[in-house]
Parts: sequence; structure tokens; C-alpha cells
Amino acid sequence: MLRMSKLADYGTVVMTAMARAPERMQR
Repeated sequence: MLRMSKLADYGTVVMTAMARAPERMQR
């Protein structure tokens, strides 16, 4: 269960980073 929560949090952080800096993610 803890792993699922960590994965969900990580996914949220990644999505936020992509939304914040889409230029960086787009290579």
C-alpha cells in the first residue's frame, strides 16, 4: 500500500513538473 501511495505522489510531482516546464520535458 505504501508503495502505491509513493508511486501516486511521484506521478503527481512528475505531472506538475511537466505542466510547469513543458519545454524542458519536450526534447
